[in-house]
Amino acid sequence: MLKLIAEDFIQVDKIAEVLPLYAELIEKTKQEQGCIAYDLYHDLKNKGYFVFIE
Repeated sequence: MLKLIAEDFIQVDKIAEVLPLYAELIEKTKQEQGCIAYDLYHDLKNKGYFVFIE
């Protein structure tokens, strides 16, 4: 099993633009053969910090 952790730093004023793109990315990735999990975590203290774990 391979685990991937990706950090993403977004300007706070761009978050609303990025979230729909993240949702599409998550939906399509979860449909890939062999994908066990693909989750997005959002740091509520540092609003522009996101972590993807696959």
